[in-house]
Amino acid sequence: MTSLIGLNYPLNSVGTLPLAYLDTSRKYRAHSALANALQVLEQYRVKHDQKQHTEMFFKPYAPMHQPTNMPEHMLARIQQAISAEKFDDAEAECLQLIALCLEGLRYFQRYDWLLLRSIVSAGYLGWIAYSLLYIFGEYILPDSSPRRSQRSGTIAVLGLVVFAAFSAMFYRQGSPAMYYAYAAFPVYFWAGVLQQVPLVRQIAASYTQLAVRWRPAAFVGVYVVILEALVYAYFDRRVYSAAFALLALVWPLAVSPRFRREHTALLGLWSGVCLLTSVFTLLPVERNDHLGLVIVGGALITLSGVAAWHYSAAFTLPPPGAGVKEARQAVALDRLMLLVQTLLVGVATVLGPLTSKETERRGHLPRLYQLSCWTVLVAATLLPFVHGSRRGRGGAHDQHYLYRLVTIYLAFATPFVLLTVSYESLFYFAYSSVLLLWLAIERALYYEQAERQLLAPTHNTRLSHLAPSAMAPRRLGISDMRLGVMFLFFVNVAFFGTGNVASLASFSLDSV
Repeated sequence: MTSLIGLNYPLNSVGTLPLAYLDTSRKYRAHSALANALQVLEQYRVKHDQKQHTEMFFKPYAPMHQPTNMPEHMLARIQQAISAEKFDDAEAECLQLIALCLEGLRYFQRYDWLLLRSIVSAGYLGWIAYSLLYIFGEYILPDSSPRRSQRSGTIAVLGLVVFAAFSAMFYRQGSPAMYYAYAAFPVYFWAGVLQQVPLVRQIAASYTQLAVRWRPAAFVGVYVVILEALVYAYFDRRVYSAAFALLALVWPLAVSPRFRREHTALLGLWSGVCLLTSVFTLLPVERNDHLGLVIVGGALITLSGVAAWHYSAAFTLPPPGAGVKEARQAVALDRLMLLVQTLLVGVATVLGPLTSKETERRGHLPRLYQLSCWTVLVAATLLPFVHGSRRGRGGAHDQHYLYRLVTIYLAFATPFVLLTVSYESLFYFAYSSVLLLWLAIERALYYEQAERQLLAPTHNTRLSHLAPSAMAPRRLGISDMRLGVMFLFFVNVAFFGTGNVASLASFSLDSV
């Protein structure tokens, strides 16, 4: 635009003049290209001088220092071509100079990339190594041997020296304050790793004493592949569907024959719900409003709440030490809590379509519907906090773990049904069912392993009994890696099961 109206180019512009759109004389185009080249060249020189002034070991952009590509020589050739009225040659030379300057600007913008990426990568690797050593030292290896090096003080001083060297370099270069944090993390973590060299030796010795050494390495390799698949799932959500299919078919076959015999129904239900949940990551991310799916999802959640209330006598526990009358009142209150939450989900299932139709018909949401939706939304959100967890005579909070899960599930279900626009409520029902079944299977596997090791604890159900201080201490094993990987998998599915949980396309505020 500035070229067409004859104004000077903006000082901070690094754009290329589209000469093909200029319906002018060749001379005007050549002079315009030269002005564009001079402007971009000035940007390059400013960036070059800034880096040369601040960098301790400055390396210029090599192509611009070749004899044929030096700016002075190229400008001279352009001026000669314009003087000789070879405007096409001058235009081509200007475009070449602009391209070189833009590449040089990109080079200086990325000048610190290698250093920063190296520092950040070292920080992540140090954090991984530090975390692994902590896990091995606290939860895997015995506590008898020394864990820290006798030269820990020297290593700490050496770490401070390294950080001071980085800080001096960043100060000399006028780097942002964040660069100092980038350097502090790898220094801290790797100093901590070096201080635990005896622990590293103990880990190596324990590995060499294993009868089957390939098994841990194979497990680690498999989990690395799984993590890479989760990374690829950011670009292709069908990976989650394939993972659910594998979990539905492979995991029931990987457990012991005794476990399959004792938990046939549980494993069958797991396979069915996994296959159902795998469908959602195959559906399109962009979708239109579909009130029928919202109603079906809300109805399923309501029915699940009714089923939970019907069987809640099995997982609604009285406060410890309560009398008969007090225990009955507490259980009745807890069961009433589930019933009220289920009723709120049912009301939200009805209000959602009604508000959408009224908004469509009138062009705005009537005040009565708006107040009703807000009442249901606030009540469903605050009810678990108001009800709280029961207090025993000793004042300790205590609940059955299934009761706590069901109340959380129903508390989030009401706003989910009220605000979603398509199959999101169906996904919430299927996803919550998978999580509940995963918890049940992992719990059964844990008790089977404990029984096999003659360490079987009582089948505790209270949250206080599940605390680590109340359980027999145990060391972590390779099978515990499965818990971490599956937890990470389910967190990813929660975010990307319907596309993106943070996407406004998944929700509608018309109801409120």
